[in-house]
Amino acid sequence: MMDLVTMRETPTNAVAKSHAFMLRTGLIEPESAGVFSYTALAVRSMLKIEQIVREEMNHAGGQEIRLPVLLSADPWKQTGRWDSMDVLFKLEADGTQFLLGPTHEEPITLLAKKRIRSRSQLPQRWYQITPKFRKEKRPRAGVLRVREFIMKDLYSFDADAKGMDRSYDAMVRAYWAIFTRCGLTTLFQTQADSGAIGGDASEEFIVPASSSAGECEIVHCTECGYTANIEKASCTIPPWKEEALNPMEKLHTPNAGTIAEVSAFLGVTPERLVKTLIYEAKYKGAQTEVFAILIRGNLDVNEVKLKNALGSECISVKPAMIPDIEEVTGAAVGFAGPLGIQCPILADGSVVGIQNFVSGANDTDYHFVNMNWGRDVKSPDKVVDVRSVRAGDCCPRCTNALEAYTGIEVGHVFKLGTVYAEKLKATFQLADGSHQPFWMGCYGIGIGRIMAASIELHADERGVVWPVAIAPYHCVVIPANLAKHGDEAGNIYRDLCDTTDVEVVYDDRDFSFGVKIADAELIGYPFIIVVGNKGIEVRTRMTGEVTSLLSLYEAVGMVSQGVETALYFANSNAH
Repeated sequence: MMDLVTMRETPTNAVAKSHAFMLRTGLIEPESAGVFSYTALAVRSMLKIEQIVREEMNHAGGQEIRLPVLLSADPWKQTGRWDSMDVLFKLEADGTQFLLGPTHEEPITLLAKKRIRSRSQLPQRWYQITPKFRKEKRPRAGVLRVREFIMKDLYSFDADAKGMDRSYDAMVRAYWAIFTRCGLTTLFQTQADSGAIGGDASEEFIVPASSSAGECEIVHCTECGYTANIEKASCTIPPWKEEALNPMEKLHTPNAGTIAEVSAFLGVTPERLVKTLIYEAKYKGAQTEVFAILIRGNLDVNEVKLKNALGSECISVKPAMIPDIEEVTGAAVGFAGPLGIQCPILADGSVVGIQNFVSGANDTDYHFVNMNWGRDVKSPDKVVDVRSVRAGDCCPRCTNALEAYTGIEVGHVFKLGTVYAEKLKATFQLADGSHQPFWMGCYGIGIGRIMAASIELHADERGVVWPVAIAPYHCVVIPANLAKHGDEAGNIYRDLCDTTDVEVVYDDRDFSFGVKIADAELIGYPFIIVVGNKGIEVRTRMTGEVTSLLSLYEAVGMVSQGVETALYFANSNAH
């Protein structure tokens, strides 16, 4: 008997559409925050996703392996990630430190170090599909932000940068095939921040989703195709229009400590203000530094970009505490400015060229107006791009207005370079006897994320709408009245099982017809066969089309042909 337990009402804690429908259909059952059990329906879908992933990885030269989930801490200390990654589940046994693997760069590099001795063995592309663990502080949106999840990660090993690029390009092609076969037809490939994985470059594959489910923000140019995560995105700031330089004045601005208050008090637009924000940076070795970042008043600082601007030794940045702000400015919060501040200064490119600007005077309740670079205050020594890009900003490539989306990351690819191989002394021998480190890439796909993203992308108000390729079952047969129509419905079910490749469910529960139809639409079977007083009808879930007055053989043939055609088109995108 099939395990099927559904819910009529949406749980109050489920905000994201995929979370709500996965709970209502019984795909998942929560065990603790960010930890779920996956039921038989979910596992059937996930196994299909895994098989699609496996086929494309194998075709792209991948060899499937299996690495431990319980990992020794020592390699992570060698790479510095034992201290720099705050998502590690750390544990100890018999005086030895371990962690539960959130990703596997360290162990895979050590495996390559043991097995790849010479250039003749390269390239190698090894992958696994396995559980991962991350100490997520704020699990949310069902399986989208969790502490335990299933992930495919492939690692490539090449002899040089060109080889790494070839592996990277092969994986990008494979990813497009995977996502298209899984029915994720709306997808962005975006420039991304490499985060804790590191490396020279990375890109994400993002499925657009509502803000309740979306975990990342991207910008996209419809004109030239530029696409980037806002943690990486840049934009063009229109140049400041030249104007006559006015004398600088220090004005009393009582109780005006925010951009809105200063703008209103002085009668100027926020664009004319230069915000001076005080941050604290933490570096490897536990050193900390308080510094200022300057940016136009109408813009916001992206803290990921800010951290990256400080270099690879920076572990984190956060707004400074009030006592630190008061110490470096000599004023209350809200009145900081570049003139006379007692800390290092960075400046976003938006403030370059601005004239007659307003800034805090490092004196409580006072601001400078008509301040100018060079004349009144030293021009910034270090200019960086740390602004958060928003919808309507100018594309950095073609100046077209950018569009903004929230989305779900379903895949991430990285060019790691030699960073892990160097730190772990993983080298191979060249023909002349010398040794050099591997050039590596890392490529991840979230199996549960694909399932959830598909629900976010296709579900309607009645429930899940599965693409045929990853549906738990292709079809359900429902007798309108079990006593009157059960025999005919059973015949259709057996004919589908015996003569076709359709994966079919026979709903012979002693429930009302309305409950069964509601469950069928909620679960999202691609095809629903109804046997009732008016004969046999086939409902196509994706399109809503209903075909009536069919014979048994017509119904079986229609569903069989529908499944075959859907799978043919999905698999035509393979390889």
